[in-house]
Amino acid sequence: MLSRSIILTMNNLVQELIDARNNVIEAVEKTSKSNRAKAFVGEWTLKDMLAHLTGWAKYQVEAIDAISKGQIPPEPGNIDGFNKKSTEERAKIVWDKIYAEFVESSQKLVDAYKGVRDKDWGKLLWKNKKTTLEKFIKIEIRHYKE
Repeated sequence: MLSRSIILTMNNLVQELIDARNNVIEAVEKTSKSNRAKAFVGEWTLKDMLAHLTGWAKYQVEAIDAISKGQIPPEPGNIDGFNKKSTEERAKIVWDKIYAEFVESSQKLVDAYKGVRDKDWGKLLWKNKKTTLEKFIKIEIRHYKE
């Protein structure tokens, strides 16, 4: 059984993800239509960034679901390839749908993390790797904050 301090830390991480997500939504809503199409992270536009976050949110929800069932989630593979696929799959989708998909998938991600059992936070997701759900949520928080 996890200690109370570890459980509080996990709850704090979930709250940090909620806060970071809310900040992204607020910033997106303040961004003018003309600025949405401008590259701001390398070659990525705001639409590309939301597509990227959506791809990872959907993947993590699947991983959390697998862990909750005692299964090993599929590995995402090459990170750059995963990112490219997430953005390319959504390249022809209109802004409003991309944004709605982000809002929905990121809320599902928050809900999935809220439902993680205490015993599952520290489980290794894959053999021979040191990735846990705790590490995943910290990466996601960093993505949202950046």
